[in-house]
Amino acid sequence: MGQGNKLQPYPYTLKTVAAINQSSCGYRFFMYMLPPKDALTIERLYCHFAMTFDNAIPAASRKIVSIGIVDELRPFPATANANYQRRQTLNVSADANRKIDISIDMTHLLKHDNVQYSESGFDDNPIETGYTAVEIMLPDTIDFVTSPGTIDLWKIDGLFTTIGIR
Repeated sequence: MGQGNKLQPYPYTLKTVAAINQSSCGYRFFMYMLPPKDALTIERLYCHFAMTFDNAIPAASRKIVSIGIVDELRPFPATANANYQRRQTLNVSADANRKIDISIDMTHLLKHDNVQYSESGFDDNPIETGYTAVEIMLPDTIDFVTSPGTIDLWKIDGLFTTIGIR
């Protein structure tokens, strides 16, 4: 019998980011998880998103159209598409209490080497692509609504391979 375990060439680092009770604006929301320093790849990504729509939003517009991965932090103007963009259509509607709650494994949407790291801030960073940002998209009929609702919880878990554990 062998004494060794499965060879694991690089250590793994799990990171979690979350936002709670945040006002939303527009119909596209982005969240970026700063990867660990010296990250080589992102292997897994899991997202939990819960939102309460404002009562002024029509019932037909109270839904999440899609969730996706983009490699840019600011693909603006709002109609602009990112260089790397993979999306999964959801069309999940809110319940009678105007609440929506989804949990989804987004690993199948990843480009594993998009682990760009910026410690200095994004306004001064000349590198514009190579990130893994999660994008939630609501119906574009509420594009110019200042506050379509409140993000009750938005949590992202990512598993990275790294040169060393930090």
